[in-house]
Amino acid sequence: MPGSGSTWIDFLGFQCHPRGFSYLFDMEEKVSAQSIHLCLQDEAFIERLYTYMVDEVGNGPFDGGCYLFAKACQSVLGGSIAVLRGSERGGPSIVQHFLLKVGDNQFLDTSGLRSSLEVCKFWDEEEGVEVADILPVSNKIAYEWACSMSAHRNERHILGIANLLSDPVASVS
Repeated sequence: MPGSGSTWIDFLGFQCHPRGFSYLFDMEEKVSAQSIHLCLQDEAFIERLYTYMVDEVGNGPFDGGCYLFAKACQSVLGGSIAVLRGSERGGPSIVQHFLLKVGDNQFLDTSGLRSSLEVCKFWDEEEGVEVADILPVSNKIAYEWACSMSAHRNERHILGIANLLSDPVASVS
């Protein structure tokens, strides 16, 4: 543990240093969207998460596992599931991605915690998708799409991902 007088900063249950993170997470503290965002910046954590999702779920968080990741985040943080609809350069507007809405204008997925503007910019620049809208999952189209994929309703996988998110010490050991 960092000694007194060091440049370490206690931030949301993590000991943070300008050169990296030390996951000294106090499990008595509530996991926050910001603490998950910090975990998602750590390569070892991301590798562990992707390995679990690909090996156990059969999909990564951007190739079919996004709904599971959003549901796992929701089980840890609360919030509401949102769906991103958009088109790939002139095509029809379809469901592209699921995220967790955690504030008035904050969305969480494996790219981290971002505003709707940042989410749209990412999808445009990185995925080549022109975003039409971000809707609550209660929207009938989004809900039916999510329910049509049986793997995405698997509670065991949601719990496994939630355990990784709520216990970063175990996930990077």
